[in-house]
Amino acid sequence: MSSRAWSSQRALARIGTMVQKCRIERLIGMGGMAAVYAATRDDGERVAIKFLHERFQDDPDMVRLFSREANVANQVGHPGAVPVLDCNVDDEGCAFLVMPLLDGETVRARWERADLHLRLVEVAVLASDVLDVLASAHAHGIVHRDIKPENLFITAAGQVRVLDFGIARRTDRDGSVTVTGHMIGTPAFMPPEQAVGDRHAIGPASDIWSVGATMFSLLSGKLVHEADGGPAQLAAAATRNARSLGDVARNLPLSLVKFIDKALAFDPTGRWASASDMRESLHATFEGILGEPMAVVAERVRAQFATELVQETEATRVKRPAQGEMRSSRVRTVARPWMRFVHADIEVRAPLPKLFGPMTETASRILAEHDLGRYTDTDWFVPDTRLWWPMEQHVAAIHALIEAVGPIKGMDIGKRAEKFVDLPPDPMMHNIHATLGAIDVAYHLNHRRKGKPLFDVESGQMEEGIGHYHFRGPLDTEHSIVMVCENPYPCEMDHGIILGFARRFEPYAVVEHAPGGCRKDGAESCTYHVTWW
Repeated sequence: MSSRAWSSQRALARIGTMVQKCRIERLIGMGGMAAVYAATRDDGERVAIKFLHERFQDDPDMVRLFSREANVANQVGHPGAVPVLDCNVDDEGCAFLVMPLLDGETVRARWERADLHLRLVEVAVLASDVLDVLASAHAHGIVHRDIKPENLFITAAGQVRVLDFGIARRTDRDGSVTVTGHMIGTPAFMPPEQAVGDRHAIGPASDIWSVGATMFSLLSGKLVHEADGGPAQLAAAATRNARSLGDVARNLPLSLVKFIDKALAFDPTGRWASASDMRESLHATFEGILGEPMAVVAERVRAQFATELVQETEATRVKRPAQGEMRSSRVRTVARPWMRFVHADIEVRAPLPKLFGPMTETASRILAEHDLGRYTDTDWFVPDTRLWWPMEQHVAAIHALIEAVGPIKGMDIGKRAEKFVDLPPDPMMHNIHATLGAIDVAYHLNHRRKGKPLFDVESGQMEEGIGHYHFRGPLDTEHSIVMVCENPYPCEMDHGIILGFARRFEPYAVVEHAPGGCRKDGAESCTYHVTWW
């Protein structure tokens, strides 16, 4: 079993257990280092519990790095830094942190819902709040080292929080936490001095670069460096000057382009001397663009955040519906061509709860109806903790879910899929053409028979029987591709899956269901046209 698969299985197995007077209720999400859960204390307080993955528990450097978050986050001295309430180990010796459970969504989630382009005013307020937190952190000798959209959170009250001080370092001490064999930070948002591992050069200006990179992506829908995969991103960050925001987003004000270009200077001395200086310059830049004080803009934007916020999985407690609200969502058994692809001896990799996003409550009810989860004695939903689910139940539940939430939300679930499944090796996904061609490989990797995935990565052999995602090549231009789907999953979900994979390389990609046959109407397959520019 792969380390990822083992971590997923262990993470799901913790749901429903007690950890030092806290009952773990659901998995919020998993990163490369840890799994985060929503839990309730005996006194009723809602908290988040972050467990270091078991594969790191015997690595003293990783345990030390993980545990440092408690000390560092609590020393920042700013309400925008999420405090750590407890740092401990469970009965099996696994390290964990306890933090307040935040209601809201990450900036990345909001960015993705906005088709990878946030409004100028939103980016201005987000950056201003983040820089305010960083100014306090830097004043206490703390450099975050991993500012990126995933580590910024918008609360239900419209306030911005900076997450994950786990890899932060102190600039006022001679030593620094180093972890042999593990990359520290995120290459796409990593400044040059951090990418080359020059720990003596890492300082407040490093966080300033990462804030600039975050603004660059939120406004343009693109990363600072175009590169295929983490290693290539790391090499680009270490050796290449950042491209100008004006080269990828030509409709933005020149003053804003110059502002972000300065933040992304290759040499740290070319950036602002401090987060406070950058924040002051940001206010002046945006007040010139918007024609009103930042304080007025910020008040309005925070109110909009609070009003418009979609409650993502991070903030949703999934409780059993009242008896009057219950209704069966089981799909009627109708003879359809795609049913020939559903087999009793095939299993599907279980989706993480976060896949369903704002549809989590509906998904939980439907999964329970299809025996893929249960409600506890206290009426909280716990998903089936098996790593693999029977294909028949899974397909029926997915069709019921799409029928319940509608085509738009069904497509949104599909778009999320590529983040929560096993993917083919990076060499198979080096550009949009290869990536769309690899969807079929990913599809078969996440289905298995008798414990063996239907695609063998080493031999390249693929078992037949569950249908395909066919790559048919260009439509009529070099920036177009035809995909044909013949499989048992809803066409709305396939539409989203293709779009999610396409946007890994082309943020402006568009997917359209071609005229003609559709599986919903009894056709053998659905055809999709993918275009980008």
